[in-house]
Amino acid sequence: MATTTKTQLTPAGTVPMTADELYNLGKEERRGELIRGVFCPDMPNNPNHAEVMMALGALLYNFVKTNGIGKVLAGDPGIHLERNPDTVRAPDIAFFAAGRLPSLEDFRGFLDIVPDLAVEVVSPSQTANEVYDKAQMWLYSGVRLVWNVWPNTKTIEVFSPDNPPVLLHETDTLTGQDILPQFTTPVAAIFEN
Repeated sequence: MATTTKTQLTPAGTVPMTADELYNLGKEERRGELIRGVFCPDMPNNPNHAEVMMALGALLYNFVKTNGIGKVLAGDPGIHLERNPDTVRAPDIAFFAAGRLPSLEDFRGFLDIVPDLAVEVVSPSQTANEVYDKAQMWLYSGVRLVWNVWPNTKTIEVFSPDNPPVLLHETDTLTGQDILPQFTTPVAAIFEN
């Protein structure tokens, strides 16, 4: 598995941060991810990123809710992927098939369950290597479908285990494959302003 190139805040040679320590930081201090014990901060996103995330999130949420097939979470829910050192990644949008999540009403901490679908809406501050590495980490951890959404080029990269990535353009159709059967949307609909 490739190593991420994300900017690191935890100084080299220090004790790796744990997921619990990350969770207990103040809300503003913990905006970022934990990768093998190293805290990697994220900058707040721009309005275009937020709009694309909302458009795709709404499409997924409405489809999943209407069909009663699971839950869609958005807004960077923390997913605990590795321990000792800890890794906590945060998809922009995540889909969990019905029955896979515990009740979230009183839930505290980060999820220990990987989503069936992880979506990354790429920010201008992210590099192509960072985004690719994150997709590979999701797949390695058991996620069955990953969408990397590129607002600047209006394209979507689709990753699934044992298959090469597929690049979709505005004229193509995005499908949920066997993870979200019957979910389809024109790629252009995700980028409409």
